[in-house]
Amino acid sequence: MAASRSRRSRRLWTPWLRVDLLNVSWLPRINTMELAGMSDIEGKAAREAASAWGKEPVSNGREHMSQRGQRTSFQLIRSLPRGLLPRKVQTKKEQLNLMKQSSLLVTAALSLVAASAFAQATKSSPAVGASTSTSSPPTIASAIDREISLVQKEVVEAAEAMPEDKFDFSPEKLNLPGSDYKTVRTFGEQLKHIAASNYLIWSPITGEKPPDTVNDGKGPDNMKAKAEIIKFVKDSFAFGHKSVATLNSSNLVEPITSSSGRPTTRLFLATFAAAHCFDHYGQMIEYLRMNGIVPPASRGQ
Repeated sequence: MAASRSRRSRRLWTPWLRVDLLNVSWLPRINTMELAGMSDIEGKAAREAASAWGKEPVSNGREHMSQRGQRTSFQLIRSLPRGLLPRKVQTKKEQLNLMKQSSLLVTAALSLVAASAFAQATKSSPAVGASTSTSSPPTIASAIDREISLVQKEVVEAAEAMPEDKFDFSPEKLNLPGSDYKTVRTFGEQLKHIAASNYLIWSPITGEKPPDTVNDGKGPDNMKAKAEIIKFVKDSFAFGHKSVATLNSSNLVEPITSSSGRPTTRLFLATFAAAHCFDHYGQMIEYLRMNGIVPPASRGQ
């Protein structure tokens, strides 16, 4: 009878849901050894999430990442309950609810995967001089903070690689036949947008008011110098690190309001800001290439 119920319940699960962020594929599975590296609360959450997706924690897995951790991304494949992904959606309201539910589940899944990956990395590559027996176990906050550090490194290095006289460059200046780049941001404007958006996205996590210089996501209009723009970017990431450090199991998915007035959670804001940075980092890379500059992340490969 139990086996019969199991077979029937299997038929209630939808086909694979595939989520791709950025470039590099990573097909993870929750590892029982990695779960051991989490706190009790996080381990329980991971097991419950795995059970909810019809996947019990397994001891094997597969991961592919570049040697330097560049272009870090996740490709997550999980099954979701058909109750959350109905076969037919009749109204726009149902479509909106479906999008919200899927977004929350995917964001939570990515965060659990990040914590699992960080646990594995910590076990396999302990810091020099550190004792593996006394090292602190990773947390959701530390895992997300590590992702912020990765994108911060990529963005800042790309900014430093572009000559100051090219900070006003946009593809519009190339006059490419058949192209339309009239409203595209310049390289400097891309950086100011990243920094201003960082403040706007991360500020609700702590409730701290973003600086007036965010200028509705555009950054200061009179900020033109390369050094000033890079400092603005670095300060915004420092703000993000401080905000993410306050995350814990109690406030992670507590309902809050975003800077745009929409209902959200701290977990979503913490991870979305990093994804937004990678989006514009990809555009910055094209700007560098258009000016004959090899992006720092691609040098020596």
